[in-house]
Amino acid sequence: SAGGSGRRYCLSGGSGRATCGAAGAGTAPAHPPTIVVTVSPPPKPKGLEWLGALLGGGGRARVEPMPTDEAVKEMVDRAAVTLQRAARGWRTRATITRFMEDNYAGWEKLVDEPQVLLSRALEHAERQLARDPETGGLLPLNMPLDHFSMFGPAVTAYMRFVYRAAHLFFLCFLLAIANVIANLEGSDLGSYANIFSSTSLGNVDVLRHSAAVVEMVISGTLVYFLFWARGRQLAERRAIHAELLTPADFSVMISGLPPQCTDATTLASYLTSLDPDVLHNLVAVTLSFDYRDLIQCMQGREQLRIVENSLRARRFLLRREVRSLQRALGEVPSGFLPLGRQPSDRKAPDRRRDSPPSLHASASNPHDGAHALLPPPRGRLFSDWRLRGSSARAAAASEAAKRGELARHARALERVEAKVRDARESVQRQDERMRRLVRGTKYVCTGFAFATFNTELAAKRCLEVLNDQATLHSTTLAARGLMRTAPPGTTGARLRAERPPEPEEVYWDQLEFKMPELIRRQLGASALLMLVALAGTVVISFANYGMGPVMSSAESLLARIGMQFGFTLLIILGNIFIFILAPILASNVERHYTFGGKELSVFGKMLGFQVFNTVVASTVFYFLRDMYAMDELQSRHSWYVYGSGMVLNVLIGDTFAINLGIDLIQPGLLYARHVAAPAANTQRE
Repeated sequence: SAGGSGRRYCLSGGSGRATCGAAGAGTAPAHPPTIVVTVSPPPKPKGLEWLGALLGGGGRARVEPMPTDEAVKEMVDRAAVTLQRAARGWRTRATITRFMEDNYAGWEKLVDEPQVLLSRALEHAERQLARDPETGGLLPLNMPLDHFSMFGPAVTAYMRFVYRAAHLFFLCFLLAIANVIANLEGSDLGSYANIFSSTSLGNVDVLRHSAAVVEMVISGTLVYFLFWARGRQLAERRAIHAELLTPADFSVMISGLPPQCTDATTLASYLTSLDPDVLHNLVAVTLSFDYRDLIQCMQGREQLRIVENSLRARRFLLRREVRSLQRALGEVPSGFLPLGRQPSDRKAPDRRRDSPPSLHASASNPHDGAHALLPPPRGRLFSDWRLRGSSARAAAASEAAKRGELARHARALERVEAKVRDARESVQRQDERMRRLVRGTKYVCTGFAFATFNTELAAKRCLEVLNDQATLHSTTLAARGLMRTAPPGTTGARLRAERPPEPEEVYWDQLEFKMPELIRRQLGASALLMLVALAGTVVISFANYGMGPVMSSAESLLARIGMQFGFTLLIILGNIFIFILAPILASNVERHYTFGGKELSVFGKMLGFQVFNTVVASTVFYFLRDMYAMDELQSRHSWYVYGSGMVLNVLIGDTFAINLGIDLIQPGLLYARHVAAPAANTQRE
């Protein structure tokens, strides 16, 4: 009914006639069945009511004939298409909104410039620091060692080893102090003695048996410490695993499965049959397949999506600035209306400054979303164009400057539009590749499976059963259909079980590599590192030679200091390339099943090759002493004069360069705070 009009339209069932009844109203002429439609202006659409406003308009009476089946189907299809478009628009706006919120601090406040604040970055970094679970405050620097168990066995083992090593070296110092004093009392090095070489065995006048006995005691102490520390760390790891409850405590990692084992249900029934009384608590069995290509494809798609979102944000901000300049020039084009707005609302007062900005960005309309008031971008992220100010500053500029800036922004917008299309096509190609990998590739088992139980007791029992009956599993697997044929004897597919690593530790895309491939890659990476180590050894040996005969011929103190600094830098360079190259090879050439395994490989290579460099370079002074010895005394004590000095130089250099320079001063952090952060484009950077 229309308010105040006194008129009412009623639907007559099957007579084909509609009556129009009111005070003094007569009989309406015959017409087809009609539907009742609101005559009064509808309220402001809310929620999904906007669909009715879109499909039926609003504010005017509409009486239409009852639609036929074809018309109903057309209306439903049109509504579905409208919903799909709206969903895509919502999804796009939500994506861009999240990107803007993550990358620009304070953008929702309609500020003139993006507020990329170092204070927010510091707050974020402080939130990542470990805190006391009871008080919530930061952990003290003098925290007891027992409290490190909250970080897991790896961190705990490292901290305990550091403390034990400090105690060990202090004990060795006490054992060697008598020999050091005896060496200082000697004078055999003569004029070649210095503050370091005078404490060595080369300076003693007469060799004594007591010195050899002390050296043997110190060497024995060092060797015993290695085995003792290893036993302690293994015991502490077991204690921490017993104290901390993790998902790995309820799971078992099974290895040795054949490639044909692709049915997790069959494997689950087999595991349950090993000990039905305990293993009936089996929750799930997960097989590992050779999904490396698919995993890498998904990771590549994620990177492409990040690029696409960044480009969409650039396009969004460019459109905003173009719209602002067009308003200042009085050239507001038509067609800039967001979804749900009517043409009659164009000249309505702009209340957007009193409400949060909306993101009306659509891939189909090159102009939508340009009205949103977001801060202009700046910095390297938008390197192809530079904003000279917001709309307030643009209004004060001359018209020629505005038109020039508008032209630059328009050209930049065209470039960004092309990049957005290319990025979208790249994502579509990646999606198509993923579909081909999912549908057209037959995957096989990598040989690994993970069984999860409801109780920790069941997981331990599964470990015992599989490892005790390893020689019987091959024939049983064949009988149960996990293998096509039984292998010769009973050793063709021996299953092994172990406690699995934590889920975040596993490189799932590398489980498909077998042991021969792992060994080949390990040997190749080690050979390359050996070549680099040999080159570094040559550099270090040359530096050692320079610190010996070359420095001794220097005439001034300033020259000696400069040469000392230069040769020390060469020694550091001889070692640093190993530290740079080893992690790169471990990530890109070698293949490891877990993060811990990769870190162990990197640590072993760094330790081994650094010791190799130092030992070989220092030994050169013993075997090649006749090449640079100036007299018989220098030839007899060449290693103590130059070789031991080189070892001390390495130790002292590492002490100051690593402990003080890298760990304490942290030049990388200083650069990030004072150079990179002020020039950052986004809060995420």
